[in-house]
Amino acid sequence: MDMQKIRVFVGDDENLFREILVRALVREESIEIIGQAATGKEILEQVGVLQPHVVLLDINLPDCSGLEVLETLKSRHPDVMVIILTGLPQDKYIFMALQRGASGFLSKSTSIERLREALRVAREGKVFLDPDATTKLAREYLRIEPDAMWTSKNLPDPDRKSRLTSREAEILQFLGKGMSNREIAATIQLSENTIKRHLTSLFRKIKVKDRIQAIFYAMEKGLR
Repeated sequence: MDMQKIRVFVGDDENLFREILVRALVREESIEIIGQAATGKEILEQVGVLQPHVVLLDINLPDCSGLEVLETLKSRHPDVMVIILTGLPQDKYIFMALQRGASGFLSKSTSIERLREALRVAREGKVFLDPDATTKLAREYLRIEPDAMWTSKNLPDPDRKSRLTSREAEILQFLGKGMSNREIAATIQLSENTIKRHLTSLFRKIKVKDRIQAIFYAMEKGLR
């Protein structure tokens, strides 16, 4: 990626927090704050005009849920990355945010260094979760999918007849990095349909139901 500044939009209804956050980020040479708003309606309107690279989005907005804004943003502007910021402790929001296309999930108590890293990772099209959020995500996932009782010691492995091809192993590693099908296709110069066919075979071999399970598998295997 070139040295172009990361264009960031801040959406949060807490005026003091938003102002402090903006003041902290404008000091960063690699970041450009291009706008800010306090309501879901304003966020959706301004993002459409300003086209930021990354939106920092509060999950609790006065006129609607941040999750609703996230879903609408990703539908209208799929190339805009969204990082959720929240002071709420509920584990379920992490899982719900990622399902809706979030590129990160951070507590409002996070450090500016961690936020800077999250912005960089999101700009690269990857997903950023701090260790605490990853633990909460796994806990919530296992609550929703109780049969997916994986641990680092007893993860399912393909048997000899179903060993991963080198291409499938490569794609699994890309999944662990949070890459989309489009990004994987561009990286290894294959069509998205070919990537989908590889994923179907990959899911069958590692005995997972969907992409989220495959990402957990890759993360637990250290493929990140």
